[in-house]
Amino acid sequence: MIVAVVALILALTSSATAAVVITGRNVKDGSLTAKDLKDRTITADKMARGVIPNATTLGAGRPGDPGPAGPQGPAGADGAPGADGPAGADGADGADGADGATGPEGPAGATGATGATGVTGLQGPIGLTGSQGPIGATGAKGDKGDPTYKRTIVVSPCTSIGAGSARAQRNGQALLEIFNPPATPRTDGCAASGTIPPSGAPNVPIAANPYRIVLEPGTYDIGTSRLVIPPYVDLAGSGMEATRVDATGAGGIEVVQRSEIRDLLFTGATSGPLVLLRFSAVATLDRVRISAGTIALHVDRSVQAVIRDSEVLGGDTGILSESSSPAISHSTIGVTAAGNDRAGQALQLGDGQPVIDSSVITAYNGDSGVGIHTLARGVSPRIEVTVRNSTIDVDEGVAVVADGAGTLSNTVNLLNTRIVASPALIANTAPARINAFASIFDPGPAQVQNGAVIRCTSSFRSDFVTAMTASCN
Repeated sequence: MIVAVVALILALTSSATAAVVITGRNVKDGSLTAKDLKDRTITADKMARGVIPNATTLGAGRPGDPGPAGPQGPAGADGAPGADGPAGADGADGADGADGATGPEGPAGATGATGATGVTGLQGPIGLTGSQGPIGATGAKGDKGDPTYKRTIVVSPCTSIGAGSARAQRNGQALLEIFNPPATPRTDGCAASGTIPPSGAPNVPIAANPYRIVLEPGTYDIGTSRLVIPPYVDLAGSGMEATRVDATGAGGIEVVQRSEIRDLLFTGATSGPLVLLRFSAVATLDRVRISAGTIALHVDRSVQAVIRDSEVLGGDTGILSESSSPAISHSTIGVTAAGNDRAGQALQLGDGQPVIDSSVITAYNGDSGVGIHTLARGVSPRIEVTVRNSTIDVDEGVAVVADGAGTLSNTVNLLNTRIVASPALIANTAPARINAFASIFDPGPAQVQNGAVIRCTSSFRSDFVTAMTASCN
């Protein structure tokens, strides 16, 4: 078949040699190949039908060159919409946009309920002092103050006499002559500025017209004399360190009624009490120091005594109170030496209801010192002593001794008080009783005898850890 094709091709393509005709007989089968034919000299239309076999039989030929692009055809009709695909995942948040313009202000809301008051803040610093304002109008005259003295008598140190004991004695004489002036007036210039009228004379001191005696700084030695201060006369010094009154032997100071003594120092080795508050007196000792060889202060029966901001020290007894109820505050009461049966007792209290507040009771230098000794005398129905916010300090001895007597009540109440002594408390004979509340004991054992009672509540030893037992042990 191939030979026929070649013969046909040669016949169709030969034009140069018309006289020579080459047929299939002249060509050996298989001797002509594609190389022997010029490209594109034989086209398909020159070949008989069926000469060119199917491409699937012979294999694909070389692609021809692309032909020119044909004209664009008309657009086809839109196809039907496809079904919605699944939703994609959320994308990342975009950047914040720019702030929009402020909208118009809305209407005011309803007022809410008032909140709770907050904690008060710290006080701010004090501001600068403002300028002084104008002086106001003078007000109406007020009532007279209390006390309003009818007269003030001043005693000055006698400078015309040399310093020392001679001057001190002359000063003391001038003080005594206020109450008992000499028949012939003194000419040495050492007299006081006035005298106290005697009883029955005009202008004597009374409740409506009290007197005041002022002692300027110095020492006033009254020796063995008794300086008796009449009712409604006050005695004032220039301070415990500046004004001093000395006495010896039987000398001393007596307050009769309605008097106040203040800002003075009393000293002396007297045989009796250095200062005596007489029967039923109403007296006040304010900022007074008393230092005596035996009894410093004797408070007689039924005396209303107020002792404050003072110091009372006796050789044997600080204060001896008989059937009275002195009120002692912010003071020191003590004893400095032992001597007789009452020796070493800072406070010896008989019947009454004394109160000791914010004070110090001391007893030193005695083998049998006692801070407070209560002894029922049978004059009043009971004795009840209250000691609070104080200290009872005894070197060698007992802080508190309560002695009972028959059916009379004898009670000592210690409130918030420190007791330094060993033994601390002794209660003798019923119905004597000592009660201690919220107090401190150092070292602190107690002794109870003959049916007396001692009780401790909320009290501790000085370590503030060891609690005292109910019986103060």
